[in-house]
Amino acid sequence: LEKRDLVRFAALGEQYAENNFRINSIVPALIGGFILTRNHEELDYHRLPLPKGLHVVVIYPKRNALISRNVRNNIANKIPLNQAINQAANIGALVQALYLSDFELMARAFQNNLIEEHWALLIPFFKELKQAALSNNALVCGIAGTGSGVFAICKSSIEAEKSANAMQAIL
Repeated sequence: LEKRDLVRFAALGEQYAENNFRINSIVPALIGGFILTRNHEELDYHRLPLPKGLHVVVIYPKRNALISRNVRNNIANKIPLNQAINQAANIGALVQALYLSDFELMARAFQNNLIEEHWALLIPFFKELKQAALSNNALVCGIAGTGSGVFAICKSSIEAEKSANAMQAIL
């Protein structure tokens, strides 16, 4: 089977493990790249362009693994309309930034107004990790998946190494 054909089976495994049919984590793991998931049930996802030169740092404190369904229960069921509109605008701007290789727009657009404030509380030293990455010229820093991993996107391998070292020193 092609990797694209494996997505449905991997999603069924996700459903078995997490009681939720989702593809937003498994598609990037299977096919790589920057993936926009439009619809989980229809397996409607799209690979977005990845600007040259970007480096990703992921730091994952093993002793603090979070279970997705437990983390999702920490989020309010209702999101204010203005927050949802702002998040949708940021996603649109992020897609535009990827197509244009506009790192400044990417840095401005990469804000998680819906989830980060809730999940960050569950990740020890998240604020410090984020500040360390951004202080070392990372373009963005956020929660990897449902945590407890933290990622940073950098414009060069040198900035990625500096961010990684600064984040690792905190842990």
